[in-house]
Amino acid sequence: MLSVAAKIWEVTEEVCAFFDVHRAHNHECRVLFPSRYCKRQFIEFYDRSLRNSILIVGMNPGPHGMGQTGCAFTDIPIVRAIIGNAVETKPAEQSPISVGRWTFDRGKGNRTEESASRLWPACVDALGQFASICKADSDAYAVTARHFTMINACPVLWLALNGTNVSAEDKQKRVVLETEHLARLHLYLQQIHDILKPSIIVGVGNWADKQCHAAFLGHTKTPRIKMLHPSPIAGSPEKWRAAAMPVLHR
Repeated sequence: MLSVAAKIWEVTEEVCAFFDVHRAHNHECRVLFPSRYCKRQFIEFYDRSLRNSILIVGMNPGPHGMGQTGCAFTDIPIVRAIIGNAVETKPAEQSPISVGRWTFDRGKGNRTEESASRLWPACVDALGQFASICKADSDAYAVTARHFTMINACPVLWLALNGTNVSAEDKQKRVVLETEHLARLHLYLQQIHDILKPSIIVGVGNWADKQCHAAFLGHTKTPRIKMLHPSPIAGSPEKWRAAAMPVLHR
């Protein structure tokens, strides 16, 4: 019988296979599938996930977060803190992936990612007394990973040829999600929900919240709530935290 993590990887891989065939990007983009080239750490990371946890849903990967780790709303230091020596070691014959100015080398390096740096400490604090008994940040993050499961509504990373991140709602239309793409992503969210049976669903940002609404309306009565995205666009860390903490405390 498959573990929770293996089930999450399996349904994520099915989405990646769909986008491999049904392209949503044009010739100005390159597509990457972080859950594929970071499979081992993806499974190790989501092995911490508990059923009935809080499900946090984002948009799609960025080059410094999931693009480097395979895991949504993380960066390399956070994944290392949680899974330690299980961080991906690529086969000797497999070269790093380079797109424009960025290199994707399966969990190597120490670069942090702003959204992850904001979200994880806030989730730790939301757990309160559970995380406060931990003796180190790595322990607190490991505890948090059991109570908060973070995924992206779309696990596909698109990059312009110079390495610039291209989002799922790209205004330049380098990526266009048609009805068939959105329907497949909504099915993916439903599959994730049915695996985890979360106690609450948090849509992070307007786009992710919209996809959660479309996916879960009529599918589940699990409570849903929207949270401001933790990117720098949301303002200072203090401003974002003030808006996010009431949501996470629910």
